[in-house]
Amino acid sequence: MVNITNHFTVGLTGGIGSGKSAASNRFKALGAHVIDTDLITHELTAPQGIAINAIEQCFGKIALNNEGGLNRAYMRELVFNNDSARQTLEDILHPLIKEKAINSLSSNTGSYNILVVPLLTEKPWWQQFMHAIVVVDCPETLQIQRVAQRSQLHKIEILKILRSQASRKQRLKIANYILQNNESLQHLHQQIDQLHHEFINAAMTKYKN
Repeated sequence: MVNITNHFTVGLTGGIGSGKSAASNRFKALGAHVIDTDLITHELTAPQGIAINAIEQCFGKIALNNEGGLNRAYMRELVFNNDSARQTLEDILHPLIKEKAINSLSSNTGSYNILVVPLLTEKPWWQQFMHAIVVVDCPETLQIQRVAQRSQLHKIEILKILRSQASRKQRLKIANYILQNNESLQHLHQQIDQLHHEFINAAMTKYKN
């Protein structure tokens, strides 16, 4: 692991609709310092975000919405059907995301870090910053149901996203811990509460003040 901080850092990942946000919110409520790369991406691609100029230069004004932020529907359709466009967008965003995440890890104020990286399996270089990896897991049918309920995406679009991500088997292969999220929110919280105590102890052991 790259020693960029004197705090214990846990990677949190899972497929779309698996429940990463519910998990990270619980960790945050318990006192962990949460850095979510999805939220960083939204910040970078919001109106006047620092990635917007480069995106407009590469993809044109059609890549922006009326407010000057990223046109997510257009870009989602583009990158799922064009590997070159996907790579270009990643080349713009990933160095900026990495820089902001590392800065946030270094300024930690919680008992330990939770670094949320949805594409952790696909982008294994993130693992160098983590002491352990937690995967939020549930059946694919439940992922589809959750995404459909919270968004305007049709099932075929959701399936495109799922197929573009690592498989469930691939994600579970990198896990040190697995959160089963196919029951109630209370059940998820119970699992996280147990992990929280384990991570507190690990952080105290590894980084004694």
